Amino acid sequence: MLLQIHQSDNQVFESIVQKLKEKSYQDLRALPEREQLVVDEISEHTTIEVTQQLYDIDSAVHITVTQFLWLSDANSPNFIDSMQNVLIPLPNPNPSLIYSGHCKSEFFYALKDSTITDDIFIRNDYAEEHTEEVADWFGTTGLTDSEERMLPKYVRYEYGDLLVDEDGLKAHDLTYLGQYTLNAKLIKLLRLDTSSQPSQIYVWHYYDDHYAYAYRHADGTLAYEIGNRCPIDQLQKAKQA
Repeated sequence: MLLQIHQSDNQVFESIVQKLKEKSYQDLRALPEREQLVVDEISEHTTIEVTQQLYDIDSAVHITVTQFLWLSDANSPNFIDSMQNVLIPLPNPNPSLIYSGHCKSEFFYALKDSTITDDIFIRNDYAEEHTEEVADWFGTTGLTDSEERMLPKYVRYEYGDLLVDEDGLKAHDLTYLGQYTLNAKLIKLLRLDTSSQPSQIYVWHYYDDHYAYAYRHADGTLAYEIGNRCPIDQLQKAKQA
């Protein structure tokens, strides 16, 4: 009997998730940070909570819907396989019931263009297209604004970082080291993947021995690379020569 009750409650849970996904970005943004829903259709053995979190980097709203199971002492807490009680729910209105497990959670992101997705890569693609990063080296390199802003996107792609990850590389994590003159020896030393013999290179440092480079091909197009070499003394000598 209890299992049938749980299955019925689970159908209500899925319906709530779907209705939330149909709400606008503004409505989801207006939800409390954490709320236990009042749902007439569910039994006293189930509580459903909704949490809302706003991410500053891209203004995405993270919605999580969680279902909790509550039982009395007479009920077996193990009738549902793989149940976990790692989450702490808000109190049940019925104090005689005991928290027995976290049944299920579902989450999704709401983006500012009203896209609803549970795919972090879709969220990241949107952030890469619409987020204007800030860095003190923007406007100081001699490159165009779009060329400068493409550099951190390229580095993230090469390192497998996501802009929306808290620890993902951001433009302000890069330190611009300068523009230097190139010759055949330095091109080989930097291990640049080019045969166009560029005469100038722009260099950024990320962390430890991680570097990013930009240089122009013979046709004027700008290329980006990453590497682990920056012989700054030799680059400076070539610049002074």
